[in-house]
Amino acid sequence: MQGPRTRARLGANEVLLVVGGFGSQQSPIDVVEKYDPKTQEWSFLPSITRKRRYVASVSLHDRIYVIGGYDGRSRLSSVECLDYTADEDGVWYSVAPMNVRRGLAGATTLGDMIYVSGGFDGSRRHTSMERYDPNIDQWSMLGDMQTAREGAGLVVASGVIYCLGGYDGLNILNSVEKYDPHTGHWTNVTPMATKRSDMMGIPC
Repeated sequence: MQGPRTRARLGANEVLLVVGGFGSQQSPIDVVEKYDPKTQEWSFLPSITRKRRYVASVSLHDRIYVIGGYDGRSRLSSVECLDYTADEDGVWYSVAPMNVRRGLAGATTLGDMIYVSGGFDGSRRHTSMERYDPNIDQWSMLGDMQTAREGAGLVVASGVIYCLGGYDGLNILNSVEKYDPHTGHWTNVTPMATKRSDMMGIPC
């Protein structure tokens, strides 16, 4: 890559995007880079409008969403969107902020919606989850998880959202919860054998 950053991740279709994170001085950055596997080259895209680390990121309908995070002073509720259909390099713009400030939240997509849960607001970890509808640019609060956590993995399998591990402020967790969008309820499922935080879950 053309500049240092860590803890930033996002894959989208045929290219790889790296958004935000923090560099060697532990300071949040706003740099966005794109890797093209066909040319094996990195290039810069327009920077996000606000420097942030501990972000959550998802791809939905040719748009990249960068959600929450930490700007070095406070946890964020703001959300930025990169519209790939606007021009070749994309255009960043702000969409509706979340109802809750969250750093290290989990995020995933299901259907045409974005789901975000947990995270840390600077004083406490959250059990709450909210859903974003890009068609009306609105966030809605949903049912709470059983356990407050940050750094959890959020992943969809068979139409159900799973929240994996994380950190509750005292302990790294191996607990797993699942959210049924039809009932709106979270239930605990069999825990993982290993306690984990800041990882990714992958449906296979």
